[in-house]
Amino acid sequence: AALFDTDQARLEAAEWRVVAHALGLPGVGPTEIERGRNALRELLSEPTSRARAAWALGVAAAHRGDAAETQVWIDTLQAIPSDTVAERLAILLSAIDRGARGDWQDAPDISHSALQYDSAGRGGSPFARATLHLKRAEWYDSLGQSDEADKSRLWYEHFEFLGFPLGVAQTSEIDWALSPLARMQRGRVAAIRSEDSLWSWLVQLLPWVEGKALHRLRACAYFDRLGELWTDADATYDSLKNELETYLERKCR
Repeated sequence: AALFDTDQARLEAAEWRVVAHALGLPGVGPTEIERGRNALRELLSEPTSRARAAWALGVAAAHRGDAAETQVWIDTLQAIPSDTVAERLAILLSAIDRGARGDWQDAPDISHSALQYDSAGRGGSPFARATLHLKRAEWYDSLGQSDEADKSRLWYEHFEFLGFPLGVAQTSEIDWALSPLARMQRGRVAAIRSEDSLWSWLVQLLPWVEGKALHRLRACAYFDRLGELWTDADATYDSLKNELETYLERKCR
């Protein structure tokens, strides 16, 4: 995005620094995050960028646990007249705000209407679809609904380009870039679900024992693939690589 000297490119470069970090992507330090936030504040004055900039700042505020600032950006989006992009992003940010407050039951319900916009990059930002599905998965995990969470993290298997991919990244390209993060989360959940019960020797004939073995196989597959994807990753990925390598050595080899 930094190669294109346009408002859209500057907006996307700022979203990479702010939104991707809020979703858990490593490699973005405090200086870069603040650089992204400053760029977003500057873009608030541009009519074509205002809604996306306000949304991204709201996502960052929710990630920091700043409910007051998050509400400021929700109000900003809702105050933009006759802008369907602002309306869509306001719905998603409202759901993120509820999730950040621990209202995990309400957050998926509020975000449900945003699902109709996740096709063809109609969410308002090319980061909106990944944010929607990763956050819904996070909320379902908090509710103990691991199967629903896993379904949500499968969003990245839906690839849909609009024309030939030129210029700044579009939704499917960002989905692709964030898909290893989703694989890591799927692997972590599968690993947790595979843990043997202290009393499993008493229930060897029960179906859930087989289920635990299946979850371990899934965790091994996710982490093994991530090891390949992150072979040449920079040093900021070392802790994640060590985590998956430790699991592979202990449980899969």
